[in-house]
Amino acid sequence: MVFKGIIDAFTKSKLIKEAYRECNEMHHEVEAMFHSSFDCFQGKCSLEDVKKEDKEVNKKLVSIRLKVMEYLSSNDAPDLNAALEITAIANEYERIGDYCKDIAELRTLYKVQCEGECELCEITGKMQEIISKQFAVVHDAIENEDEKLAKKSDVLNEEVKVIRMEIIDKINKNPRMNAKKAVICSKIAAYSRRISSHLENISSVITNPYPEMGFRLGKYTDFED
Repeated sequence: MVFKGIIDAFTKSKLIKEAYRECNEMHHEVEAMFHSSFDCFQGKCSLEDVKKEDKEVNKKLVSIRLKVMEYLSSNDAPDLNAALEITAIANEYERIGDYCKDIAELRTLYKVQCEGECELCEITGKMQEIISKQFAVVHDAIENEDEKLAKKSDVLNEEVKVIRMEIIDKINKNPRMNAKKAVICSKIAAYSRRISSHLENISSVITNPYPEMGFRLGKYTDFED
């Protein structure tokens, strides 16, 4: 398995082991932030709460980078593949956090009201449900070096893309749709697709060598294509 390099490295290095642990913590922090972002959009929590979560995620990325740098500088023959992969995974989580913050900001930017049941909540609910499953799948795929789970992440990513296209099609077929609603729906669809794609990039570390992490193996195409 491609990811075995990190496992081998962190059993030999305390620094890589700590960085790997923090990467796992980062997964849970970003997952919680993902749900907070939708709660914020629906008026259930404040934007400031989401921004605080984002700051903690950023701190964790810096901590991981520092540990990897110390590991590389203090070893005569460091495992470069492990160092590059774990840093890449942490970077993907940080990017997910940024898109979560973008979702949370929609309510404030467009003065949208989305409490209770409404068309917007139904659309966001579908996205949230699928990506919630993907978070769990990606975590378990990494934790257990499970290629089948990594491929299941790809299936969920495809489902997110289908819903995104359904939303775009709905907007195109309804020229009288409220402009603000159309913008919000399209933005949620776009941000959700990017979050899903970054999760898929993370799971690809199980099946792909580092140079092809984030691409379809041997095809050099993005997972969002």
